[in-house]
This record gives sequence, structure tokens and C-alpha cells, in this order.
Amino acid sequence: MSGDSKIGNLTISRGRYFSCLWVLANMTLAIFLIQTPWAFSQQVPEVGQQKSLPPSAFLVRVPLPVDDRVSKQVTGILERIAKNAPPVTRPEDRLTVVLKFDTDRGKTGLGSQLTRCLDISRLLSSEQMIGLKFVAYIPAPKASVLRGAKDGSSSRLEGNAVLIALATEQILAEPNMKIGNANSDSPRDPLEIDIYRNVAEKRLVLPPAIFNSMIDPVETVFRVTTDEGESLVDTKQLQEFEATGRVVAKKELSAFGQTALYNIQELAALSPRCREVADKSDLAQTLKIDLSRLEFETIGDREWHAVQFDLPKFIDARTVDWGIRAIEQRLSEGSQNLLIINMENCQGDLNACLKLARYLTNFDSDEVQTTAFVRGNVAGPAGVVALACDHILMEKTAVLGGPFQPLLVESERDSAIAETELIAEDKERQPSWYRAMIDLTAQPAADNPNGQLLNDDAIGAGFDAKAAEETGMARAIINSPDELQTFYQLESSPEQLTPTKTDRLLDRFAAFLAQPMISVWLLMAAVFLISTEMQSPGLSVPGFLGATCLVLFFWSQYLDGNAEWFEILLFVIGALFVVVEIFVIPGFGIFGIGGLIMMVISLVLATQTFVLPRSAEDYKRLPISLGMVLAAASSFLAAIYVLKRYSRSLPFFQKMMLDPPAPVPEFAANGASPQMNLVGRKGIALTKLIPSGKAKIAGKILDVMTDGMVVEANTPIVVIESVANRIVVEPCE
Repeated sequence: MSGDSKIGNLTISRGRYFSCLWVLANMTLAIFLIQTPWAFSQQVPEVGQQKSLPPSAFLVRVPLPVDDRVSKQVTGILERIAKNAPPVTRPEDRLTVVLKFDTDRGKTGLGSQLTRCLDISRLLSSEQMIGLKFVAYIPAPKASVLRGAKDGSSSRLEGNAVLIALATEQILAEPNMKIGNANSDSPRDPLEIDIYRNVAEKRLVLPPAIFNSMIDPVETVFRVTTDEGESLVDTKQLQEFEATGRVVAKKELSAFGQTALYNIQELAALSPRCREVADKSDLAQTLKIDLSRLEFETIGDREWHAVQFDLPKFIDARTVDWGIRAIEQRLSEGSQNLLIINMENCQGDLNACLKLARYLTNFDSDEVQTTAFVRGNVAGPAGVVALACDHILMEKTAVLGGPFQPLLVESERDSAIAETELIAEDKERQPSWYRAMIDLTAQPAADNPNGQLLNDDAIGAGFDAKAAEETGMARAIINSPDELQTFYQLESSPEQLTPTKTDRLLDRFAAFLAQPMISVWLLMAAVFLISTEMQSPGLSVPGFLGATCLVLFFWSQYLDGNAEWFEILLFVIGALFVVVEIFVIPGFGIFGIGGLIMMVISLVLATQTFVLPRSAEDYKRLPISLGMVLAAASSFLAAIYVLKRYSRSLPFFQKMMLDPPAPVPEFAANGASPQMNLVGRKGIALTKLIPSGKAKIAGKILDVMTDGMVVEANTPIVVIESVANRIVVEPCE
């Protein structure tokens, strides 16, 4: 074999041949090394696995009415979102920002300041916001708001706040919501009308004829049907159409002399950029965003001042009452705007947890943000407390939900579910999450917008941190309290709400008095001592001691979470009715019987947390409550018996009670001595006797009478009969 190779007409030496092979081999190896990291970095998606998550979106609440504070808050949030938004090259890659108006809280936008609304509208269309897509979301009022406004006056967005909606690219509203009446906060001003038109024409989210009728009362809009189709025209255009004879049908959409107000169904038919959505889940599907990745930017850039309330392992009524009082006092004293509820391995009483959850729901997130920090296992009604907060932060090993004690009976569970649905509506969370906390057979993923299903075992075990974050239940997963401080960029550790020594002492004392064996003796002593006081004239030691025992009884039951102001007020009113029956209205009628019934009912309710028993625990508690009332009644009877039989022989009662008055002798009422013989005594009539009157006999003024005759005053008289205090006289001869 020769040292040269021949390829076609090209002759290549053997050395050059191997050189070419070596170059080709190195090029192949280089391409392989370059492509290998990229190839290994691409993971083949599993079957059913989503290749890429939809882009995250932001929801910014627009409080109504819009004033200077709201304008600064909203613009500050939008500027921060735009600053952190990644650069985009296509319009469809922009981040979605949903401007959620405060119409769900019964606000309509009336009273909004035009200049402040204009500031927000200009920012939405500025070059600074080019990487963001703005959507106006107008939710329907909550059920509690609708009950207070039956005429539907709260189901609308009107006033200058409409200007902000016109500056967005899309308007989404829930059913029956109305939009319009934009320029109603001020008289018709051509300059203001031009401002509205300039803003609306930039986006054209509504046809010009429609937004003109919303802002100018002299604009009338007609829907005209011609042989070429349908058109929206004003009065002048309608006349031109009618002059040409092209009008087949027409319909007036707005009346002359007033700004128009359209419902979302009408706007959806008139503009492709308007659409009706059923709820927030429908909103997410319409915008093709993932609710679990929807960032709730409702607080803006704020300097956080946090206060922390640590819940015990078991949440009872006493803990909740003290916590609410401590939180109220601390928030009223300082500038705290972040309340952290620290929960570690918590369970609790249903009524106590629901009370705390309702309290946390009532916070306005613009004023105070609430956060639940979940550690360990938080199950049962305690999970409802966590879901009542604005944010839920969980440790990696934390679990929310799962088995808990004590179990709830069906009626108790149904009542609790109905109440948690109201909390879910206020917090805009899935109602099934709350049901899963108190009903282990519930299906929490039934209305999950992400379509993630959980099996029965996962439902019974609760939501771990990862599942809670994926479903949107938890805001973030953190590892320690230090990371919590970093999450909110706190300069120092949160201020702990801890009871003082006095609080702890009073709490232990109240817990001691609230024990059934102690409460019954307090109640019996109060009734016995007050009954003793009522049987002796004046106010003395028994009345004071009885009132003290009664106050201690209600105070201990109040701190124990059994008695509220209703029970105390019911007892006081019942006692007043009894006093009225005894001292004002003789006898014992409706006031006395009704007062006693009210007092008995108040005592029963003051020793229990329920009105009618529904659970096994309630039925165990009911005999104790009734037994206390029976013991109080028996102490009343015992007081009557003891005082009647032994009051004179007991040293203490001898000093405490007054001696009965001596028997009244004859003639005492007339001032005469029993030894005085008045028959035959003479005197003089001081008054006219017709037939009775006054006379002076034996130097004393006495009540006298004649046998029927009339005797003039200053007539000499003589006593003819004297029996007891009956003195009969006649004129002297």
C-alpha cells in the first residue's frame, strides 16, 4: 500500500489524511462537550407535568374613595412592581397587574378626588409601566354588605374612580356590577370632561360613545341597526343615519340629562375588552394566571413595627379574651402595623377559635397586617385562626390541618362550617380550606383553581408546607423566626405580648373561682347573704358580702369565657324587676315572676358557653349549670329557715339584726296612758267634729268622735266612752 491516498482526482498523502481525521475528531469532541451541559440541563417533563408555569401576576387593591393617601399607596406599589419587573420584548410577556377596586366592601368610588385618580391613570399609561399589563377588577359586594344595602346601591363603580378603570387595558367585573356615572362628584365641567376623554382614548377599553355618555350628561347613546350591521352613535350621528334612510332599528342606551350607568353584561356586549367573571377563580382563568402565584401587594412600601402574640398549645376562651384585650391595648398605644400570631402545635376550643378568627378578620390590612406563623402541627379550629390572617408563613416541617381533639358532633360542625364560609368570603380564600380544618371528610381540592387533587390520606393528614404553598394557602416557607424577621425586614425582633405578674395572678385567681365547686359556693353564699339582708332593715354586712360574692361569680365566669355582657345585663334587669315588684307594686305578679326567670336564665348561661346543648361536652356541662341554680335556690330557702329559727340565738346575728318593736298598748296611738281613765273627763273641741276631729282632754290632744252629731269647734265636751283608742264624746250640758 502506498503512502498516498487518492479521492477522485485529489491525491492526499497519508500524513495529511491522518491530520484531517484528527481535526475532525477534535471538532466532534468540542461540539459534544459544548452541547452536553445543555443537554443534561434539559429535564424531560413527566407525563402530565406542566412544562412551564404561567407568569406571575400582582393584585393591587385600590381602596375607595381615592384620596391623597390612596394615590400615594397605589402609585408606590406600582412603581416598585415596575422596578422589579423583568424586561420583555413582546407585549404578551408583560406581567399582569390586577387593580382590584374596593367595591366588595360596599364602596362605590363616590367622593374620589379627580386629581388623585388622574395621577394613577397617568402612571398606568406612562413609559415607566411599559412592561406591565393593567386589568381593572370590579368584584361584587360581599353577602354581609348586600344585606345592609338591599336596594343594590353598593353594586357599582362610579365617581372619579371610573377614570382609573378607563386607563386600564381590560375591565373584568362580577355579575350585576354597574360601571359609569363617572363625573357625578362635580358639576359638568368641560375641562374635566376633556381629561376623561384624553385618558379613555389612550386605551379605548370602551367605545368612545359609551365612555362619553358616562362622563357627559348631554351625550345620548343609541344602538342603531342598519343594513350594514350595528353601530353605536350619538344624537347627531343618529340624525345623519335617519336622514339617509339607513336605520332599521334603534335602541336608546343612555338618557339625556344624566351620566350613564351600564351593567357589565351590557359592556361585555359592546366591547371585547370588557368581560363578566363569576369570581376570582374565573378571573384567573380568564387572564390565564395561576392564583397560587398571585402576589397580593396590598401594603406597599412600609416600615414594619411588629407585635407578636404567642398562642398556647390549647386555645381556650380565657386565652382569647386576654389576647384580644392585650392586642387592642397595644395597638392603640403605639404605631404597630404588623400583628404576628405565633402558632406551634396548636389545637383549641371551637367557640374560642372562631371568636379569635372573627376578630382577626375584622382588621383592615391597610392599617394592620396580620400574619400567622405556623410551626409544628396546627389542627382543627386552630387552623381556622391561621386562615383568618392575611398571610400564612410555615416552617418546612409544619402541617396545617389534620386530626384534632375534641371531635365535633354533626350539628356543631355544620354550624361552624357556615361561620367559616363568611370568614372565607372576607379573606377571599377557598371555603373548602376552612372546611378541611374542622371536617376531616371534606374535599379541600374540589374548588382548587389549580386543579390539584389530594387523596383521602392527604386530606386526613392536613396540608404540609409544600402543599400549602402550591395551593396558595401559605404565602411562603421559612426556616426559623429569624427568617420571619428578614421576610418583613424588621429592624428588631417583634414585641412579645406577655401577661404581667398582675395579669397572671388575676388569671389564676379567676380560674380558681370559675371551677364548678367554687362557683356554686360563691353563688349560694351570694343568695344566702342577700336574702338575709332583705329580711332586715337597712344596709349592713350581709348585703355587702352578698354583692361581693355575686360580682366575683360573674367576673370569674366572664374571664373564663362563659359569661358575656348579655348575661350580666340580663341578671341586673331581672333583679330590678324583682325590686320593683317588692317595693313599688304590691303583690307578686308579672314583674316578680319575669324577673326571677331572667335571673335564673342569666345564671345558667353564665356558667356555660352555649345556649342550647349540641355536643357531648355541652350535655356534660348542662347538669352542672342547672345544679348551680338549684343550689342557689336551696340557699335562699335555707336563709329563710335559719333566720327565722336561729337569728336570736346566734351571737353574730343578734348584733346584726334589730330588736322587734314593743307591742303597742291601748291608747298609745292617741297619746293616752293605759292607766288614764278618760270616761267623764271634760275638754274642749279643737276642730269641728263631723263626727270625728281633735279635742284637748286632760291636757293632751286626742283623736275623738261623737255618736253622730256635729259639734262646732271650741265647744266644751265630755267623754262618754273610751275603749282602746276609740274615744266618744258629747257636748257638755
